[in-house]
Amino acid sequence: SHVAGRSAALSKMAALTAAREIYLYCGILDAFFVRALAQARWRVMGFSGPYDSLDGDVRAEVADYVCGKYVSLVDPVGRYEFASRLRATNGVLYDDLVSSGILGG
Repeated sequence: SHVAGRSAALSKMAALTAAREIYLYCGILDAFFVRALAQARWRVMGFSGPYDSLDGDVRAEVADYVCGKYVSLVDPVGRYEFASRLRATNGVLYDDLVSSGILGG
C-alpha cells in the first residue's frame, strides 16, 4: 500500500508536470501565431504600403487600432518592441502617432 501510494503520487506529479508543459507550449505556439499574423499585417501596412494612400478618416481608424494595441500591452518591454517595430516598418504611421501625442518621439 505504501508503494501504491507513492506510485500514485509520482503519477500525479508527472501528469501535472506534463499538463504544465503542454500549457507552456500552447502559449509559445499562440505567441508564434500572433507574431506571424502581426508581421503579415505590418507587411500589408508597411512603409510603402497602403497607409500612405489612405484618407484621413481611415488613417484615424488605423491609428486608433494601433493605439489600442499599444495601450493593451502591459509589459514596458513589449510596448517598446511594438513601438520600435512600428517605427521600423511604418514610419509614416509612427510619425502620425508621435505628432498626435500617443507615442513619445
